[in-house]
Amino acid sequence: MPKSVLVLRCDDRSGLAVIRSLGRAGIEVDVGWPVKQCALRSRYVRNVLDLPEPKNQAGDWLETLKGLLSQHKYDLIIPCDDHAIIPLEKHKDEIGKYARIYALGKEAFLATFDKYQTTLVAERCGVRLPHWAFISSPEEITAAEEKFSFPVVLKPVSSFSLHDVAGRREVRTVRDRKDFAPSVAAMLRDGPVLIQAYFAGQGVGVELVSKDGCVLAAFQHERVHEPPSGGGSSYRRSVALDPELLDAAKALVCAFNYTGVIMVEFRVNKKTGDWILVETNGRFWGSLPLAVVSGVDFPRYLYEMLVEGRTSFPTTYKTGVYCRNLTLDLRWFKQNLKADRNDPTKQVVSIGRMVAELSNVLTLSEHIDTFALDDPLPFFIEVRELFAGGLDSVLQRTSHAFGLSKALKRRRAERALSKISSARKVVFVCFGNICRSPFAEAYARSIAPKYITFSSAGTYSKVDRVAPQEACMAAAHFSINLDHHRSRACSAAMVETSDVIFVFDRQNLKELVRRFPQAESRIVSLGDFLPEADEEIADPFGKPFEQFRDCYRIISELLSTIGEFCWTEHEREQPS
Repeated sequence: MPKSVLVLRCDDRSGLAVIRSLGRAGIEVDVGWPVKQCALRSRYVRNVLDLPEPKNQAGDWLETLKGLLSQHKYDLIIPCDDHAIIPLEKHKDEIGKYARIYALGKEAFLATFDKYQTTLVAERCGVRLPHWAFISSPEEITAAEEKFSFPVVLKPVSSFSLHDVAGRREVRTVRDRKDFAPSVAAMLRDGPVLIQAYFAGQGVGVELVSKDGCVLAAFQHERVHEPPSGGGSSYRRSVALDPELLDAAKALVCAFNYTGVIMVEFRVNKKTGDWILVETNGRFWGSLPLAVVSGVDFPRYLYEMLVEGRTSFPTTYKTGVYCRNLTLDLRWFKQNLKADRNDPTKQVVSIGRMVAELSNVLTLSEHIDTFALDDPLPFFIEVRELFAGGLDSVLQRTSHAFGLSKALKRRRAERALSKISSARKVVFVCFGNICRSPFAEAYARSIAPKYITFSSAGTYSKVDRVAPQEACMAAAHFSINLDHHRSRACSAAMVETSDVIFVFDRQNLKELVRRFPQAESRIVSLGDFLPEADEEIADPFGKPFEQFRDCYRIISELLSTIGEFCWTEHEREQPS
């Protein structure tokens, strides 16, 4: 019988690398819960399974999965991200009756999933940590603030919850003391918060595969490009293993009694030689393509260890190899050029270094995450998507330059007024349904006739999230209360029963048209009513209070203007 693996939640970074690694080893690969199209078009994908996603643990995904597993008889199930890991972890005993799952032991899962538990274990092992504090209630905020100088980093103890796989919790950097209490209070709504002193340095990852706490293979990379405000890197290089960092990673793996793959992330200050532990990732990581192309084939090692019992793997790899995520790195170039170079917390690269990095292409030491000679189609799909996005941007700029944008926008707004006047069910849709759309919903309800029904939703799948503290404070200036708002995901039923759907930017518009093409004629861009050539109302998420207030001022003014045209005294009478 041929070897076979089911890969769940494959993206264009680690997921594609897993698919290629196993496929090259002669293992047949099926995928479920796909994330990106590039990975799906790999020549090494045998089947894409029609498997419902387990959002909030609801639906029939579990029974469907068990049915598929009973048919296909996989040697191993590999979840690639937390959206897949969490539901499998919760139901691993039941699913494990049908196939072997790559799942961590209970202690290892908690130690890597929960940043607070990771911190406690690291402290016991003597691994270097920044000054930190743990807060679980608002009453502790003032005392904690006095223990830190600024900036500080605020971390949720976990990015996801076992009870809410859809709602991701983000890390924040707070630069000013006045923003500390509101930021912590907002994050506490989703659970305890870990506070850490900011540590200036470069991101470094030590990646391992281990069995029962014993390391079998190791690899190290350092970040070359990382977003100025933090996040995943887009350009990395392989470097020799640092003995101190490797020892620290080994100590944690041993303490976790870890079996599987893991990346231990550090931040290293090359000027002082000091370093700290950032976190541990108990799953395949975004820079996995670099490890594989450098000669450390973690996905194949994992399969051979779990399924075939192998424990001996190569211990050497190529250093000085670079790997770039093309889509993310183009975004990074724009962010880097616009970044505030006077802000010490921004990871900014000079123009000179950016130019010097081009030599990596000439020396053939650079690779692209999606490109492979034996599997070129994912790369061409990525390039096609980038070209389409670039062409759209060029067309937008051209229409602005020739004054066409403003005229077309005015024409669209005039045509939309008749739809709005006759609408009885109105939906506002933004990305996350925690900033723009809930405010618009509440404000429109406050000025419109009672017989018009207003609701709001997001194109993103995260649900039951609260509005940021800055949003609640800004909304209060307009007598709108967002304290009790919880986000909703835009559904087919919501779209089908609406008369008008308001969006705030081109991305929302494109996503809705893609998912619900039959509703295109009912989608109206609120930006079309802006008096200038601008066509979007930007998302204030992650921005200061002042930008939320300005955003809400624009929305309220536009809706008030629309109300004057569409909801006159005559229109306010209940229709017969």
